[in-house]
Amino acid sequence: TNLSNENRRTIFSSPLREWTSVWKTAETLFVTTKPSASAVGMSYALSRDGDLSRIASNNGLTVLPNPSGTRVLYTSASTNSFQSFVFTRDTQETVSLSVRTLPEKCVWRGDDELVCAIPNTIPPNIPDVWYQGRISFNDTLWIIDVANEQYDFLYSPEETDARQTMDMIELDLSDDGLILSFINKKDLRGWIADLGMQDN
Repeated sequence: TNLSNENRRTIFSSPLREWTSVWKTAETLFVTTKPSASAVGMSYALSRDGDLSRIASNNGLTVLPNPSGTRVLYTSASTNSFQSFVFTRDTQETVSLSVRTLPEKCVWRGDDELVCAIPNTIPPNIPDVWYQGRISFNDTLWIIDVANEQYDFLYSPEETDARQTMDMIELDLSDDGLILSFINKKDLRGWIADLGMQDN
């Protein structure tokens, strides 16, 4: 539809409920069922013409497409395991990351790099117990070069001027990719971090 709610056209319908959507490019919408470690989730790329292409299907599935929609960070979780992956759509290649985190704790810096808050430990039944507020993470900040599979540690928040542990969410970057903003889920306070200076 347009902004006047005219010329409406249905391009997707499903008997399943509670789909989430991310619109990354003009032509592609990513739709994913809401995640639970005890339920199989599905994620698809949906074109404006209604064509679906599968991204992933796993328990505890959450996704984060890059700006061009060519790569997708996603998770697979169960009551006993948790893994993070990157799926490249044109090659259909899936790479398992050497670190484990939720897409909600990452932001893409361009199409090939991720800035991620990495929990020190990940307990069972994620993401459910984290969404419910029953557990909290203590994160460290990393830059992940997906194209070259390179992992660069930045810092732990408690070792900076902040002097406290953080459970980072709502990560966002400035246009030049050097300033990170985020919310500490522990107290819902907003912070900024200079990615060009590891001691700030």
